[in-house]
Amino acid sequence: MRRKMYLLITIFLFALGAGCSSSQTGDAAEQLSQADKDAAVEVVTKHLEDRKNDFGVISLSINSVWAVENAQHLQNILEDEHAAKMGLTKENIALVDAYINVQYDETKVPDQSGENVYIGFTLIRQDKDSPWLINNYGQVWAGLL
Repeated sequence: MRRKMYLLITIFLFALGAGCSSSQTGDAAEQLSQADKDAAVEVVTKHLEDRKNDFGVISLSINSVWAVENAQHLQNILEDEHAAKMGLTKENIALVDAYINVQYDETKVPDQSGENVYIGFTLIRQDKDSPWLINNYGQVWAGLL
């Protein structure tokens, strides 16, 4: 049930990727606390470490993982009506970037291997006391959450 809810949220947030807003970002540019950033980075790092055991992964090493601030991207998410319905605020969204080296068994999975592959993650949480959950990730920001 919970997984279905997050799948629906992911689908919704994929639809957010439409244009950029010309309005000021104001409070949306405000930073998360360092503890919140560290917790989000920890979730992404654990996710990547767990992917080492995925079907078709021959090897995976993490080069770097860090929290980023992208006020325009955050503002685009927050301006969507669905974000308001979900109760998302700037304190409930974290953006994390990662670079990995990965080798896949391409006879088993269609993914391409690569060195220093970029992956951008969007994490959400219900409130400041809830854990961060990966909502979306991919290699390109444009057109995505």
